[in-house]
Amino acid sequence: MTKTFITLTPEEFDTFARKSPISHFQQTTAWANLKAINGWKAHFVGVKEKDTIVAASLILEKPLPLGRSMFYAPRGPLLDYKNKSLLEFFVKNIKAYAKQHHAIFFKIDPEIVNIERDQDGNPLKDGENNSDIVTSLKKLGFKHHGFNIEGNIAPQYTFVLNLNGRTEDELFANFDGNHRTKLRKNEKNHVAIRKMTFEELSIYKDITTHTADRRGFEDRPLSYYQEMWKALGDNLVIYLATVDLNQYIDTINAEKASKDAEKANLEKLLEKASHKEKIERKIANVDKDLAELEKRLKHTKNCLKSADKDGILNLGASMFVKTDREITSLFGGAYGEYREFNAAYSLNWEIIKFAAKNGYQKYNFYGISEFKDPKSPTYGLYYFKRGFGGQVEEYIGEFDLVVSKFWYLGYKLAYELPKSIRRHKNNRKYAQSTKKK
Repeated sequence: MTKTFITLTPEEFDTFARKSPISHFQQTTAWANLKAINGWKAHFVGVKEKDTIVAASLILEKPLPLGRSMFYAPRGPLLDYKNKSLLEFFVKNIKAYAKQHHAIFFKIDPEIVNIERDQDGNPLKDGENNSDIVTSLKKLGFKHHGFNIEGNIAPQYTFVLNLNGRTEDELFANFDGNHRTKLRKNEKNHVAIRKMTFEELSIYKDITTHTADRRGFEDRPLSYYQEMWKALGDNLVIYLATVDLNQYIDTINAEKASKDAEKANLEKLLEKASHKEKIERKIANVDKDLAELEKRLKHTKNCLKSADKDGILNLGASMFVKTDREITSLFGGAYGEYREFNAAYSLNWEIIKFAAKNGYQKYNFYGISEFKDPKSPTYGLYYFKRGFGGQVEEYIGEFDLVVSKFWYLGYKLAYELPKSIRRHKNNRKYAQSTKKK
């Protein structure tokens, strides 16, 4: 069947992209609008067979010195990579298109699973395996960046929860016991989740700034989050975790009253008991509980200074992006001084419930940096995500189709090498900050 390489209107592209089995929020006109703020030019291209679009991609063009540029299809292109004739046709034409626009290379990193893995990151015996796609891309001239745990533009390893039409109860039952306990405790302690408004982005920014300072990375400016909200519109949602400290204080006082009553009963039994050791141990344990409750009460009353006039204290917030098939967790954070409220647990659970209720196929916790070495300073992030059930998802990675070997070598020396050095320094800084904690 005759194929034609074409440019698409934004409307044509979005219509195709929404139906693609490998659709992604970065393959949308909304994402193109956001990147345009930072100087990226958008191209919408595709392939038609007769009157039907069979492949499409948002391509971002970034200007480089001396009139050159680079092409990047974030989480694209969107096509059937098993269809070798279609893939070959697209690559042949995109290379010519890139050359026409003075692009020195074309970068891709489609969200295609390489080897299907379980929650521990081990390959599934009869799982999906797309190593043949990697082979096909290499044969077509792409340079593969390898299977890196870190270093790519977008995460090569993420942790995902396939919802598969399961109910909230079914999903909750599959959580790690520690996660279920924390979520029940949060509900008991009056931790609440609500959507934030555009006008509240400064609150979100304050949370991400504190988190960045604590973890040793650089945060985005407020203007970036504002522009992101405007560009993504209804596809973006930010949830805020709060706690009602007045209600929480009432809960602590109720627990104290219960423990006081328990102690009083034990002391009465102690007066009549012939063997007192067992009861004395129970009283000692109650005293420990009372001391801990008193400590929590004192800390909570101190926290009231940072709460609003109604005693509502902000704990943390997370940003999520929606497509037709999945919801992805992007940026978030929490105040370290209120970590006992475990805001991240409730924030993720809230969006999982939303995704399950509204028929989404998958919830993507996004990138993980380590899932094999428990001693690694970044292992904790994976371990937290793992507790919600789900699995490690490994993608085929990042590829460059070189258009000009000379200019590509210059680009690598001028941009990639310094970036690699900065990333290494940031990783060391993060590791050092984690050890201090």
